[in-house]
Parts: sequence; structure tokens; C-alpha cells
Amino acid sequence: RCVRVCACAPMEESRVKRWAWKRPRRLPRRRAAFWRPPLLAWAQLLVEEGAVPPATTHVALGYLQAWLKNHPDYLHIPNDMSQPHFETAKVIGMFRDAAVRNPRDADVHTALGVLYNLSREYDQAIGAFQRALEQRPQDHSLWNKLGATRANSSRSAEAIDSYQRALDLKPNYVRAWSNMGIGYANQGLYEEAVRYYVRALQLNPAGESIWNYLRMALICAGKSELVGL
Repeated sequence: RCVRVCACAPMEESRVKRWAWKRPRRLPRRRAAFWRPPLLAWAQLLVEEGAVPPATTHVALGYLQAWLKNHPDYLHIPNDMSQPHFETAKVIGMFRDAAVRNPRDADVHTALGVLYNLSREYDQAIGAFQRALEQRPQDHSLWNKLGATRANSSRSAEAIDSYQRALDLKPNYVRAWSNMGIGYANQGLYEEAVRYYVRALQLNPAGESIWNYLRMALICAGKSELVGL
């Protein structure tokens, strides 16, 4: 039986381990360094990489809270790091305050999109990413995040449109090629999904999860004889 594939499927243990080197081993001490985009980008990868492993959720919330606390534009927002808020709703409240203060800050809206994904409030997450895209319409990763969020809210057709925008901006974007395959598979269009998985593997032959998606799509398309090739 063929089942729907989530664009943010739970991570296997091996993928969880790979998160270790993607996040900084030590937090920067100086305030000026803390709010720079690379640190925030780690938390933003959550949406593209997959559902957040339980052991990683608190780390992500802590990073987002610390980023906001140390950003010079948001020092007025109550944020007591001596008692980190590991409840997603509390951190969302902080970033909503930041968005009111500076509605043109794409980083804040992107962080809100990540947080709303964590709380599975997908309509809110879609709105947050759309507001971020108003400021950065040429950001391929934002289009992919929007697509993944739409896919998670069972809007596969809309998700494909978002992934296509990402690929228009960055044709060799492996995540978007793979996510396009997932989007078509979730609509039962398995042969079309195969085409996108193959393209993703041409760009990243070592993509273990993409190989798994490809095998699943071939089986669902009635071409199981090709799985072992």
C-alpha cells in the first residue's frame, strides 16, 4: 500500500547525528556576533531538513530566543535567558512582538514560520513565510520553506508551485527537486515523482533519503522490477 509522504518526515537516527555539526559547538560570547544570520539560519533549516527531533527542539527554541535577546533592534522585548522558554508558544510571542516593532524584518518572519511549523500551525507558518518573501522575493530557500509548509498542510499542488519558484531561482537546488518529487507522489503521480527524484540524485548521488523516496515511488508506480537496479 502506498502512503502519503510528508515533506518533513521524521529524521532517522543517522540524520539526527548529522545535525551536530550543523549547529555551532559553542555559542558566541559577543552580543554583536550572536544575531548575525548564520546562527539564525541553523534554526531555519529545520523546516527544510525535516520534522524536529525531540532532542533538537529545545536547542532550536533556545537559539531563536538567544538570537532575539542579543539583536540590537529587539533589546526591549522581555527575554530572560536565565530561564529559557522551551515552550514554543512563549517564543512565538516574543517574535510576534518583534514583528510588530519591525514588520519589514524578513529574518523575524522566517523565524516565526519555523516556530509555527514546530507548533503545527501551518496556516500561520504560511503567512509568516509569505511576509518574509515580500522582503526577499529572490530567496530560493524561503520559497522551499513555503512549499514544505504547504505540503505539510496537505496542499501539495500549491507546494509544487512554491518549489518551482525555488528551482527557477536555483536550478541545482537538491532539496527543492526532492520535495517536488514528494509533492507529486502525494498526489498519486508517481511516475512524475520518479523524474524529480532522479534529478535530485543526479545532483546528490549520496542522498540516502532520496533513494528511499525513489524506491517507494517505483513500487507505487508498479515498476518494482526497477528497484534493485
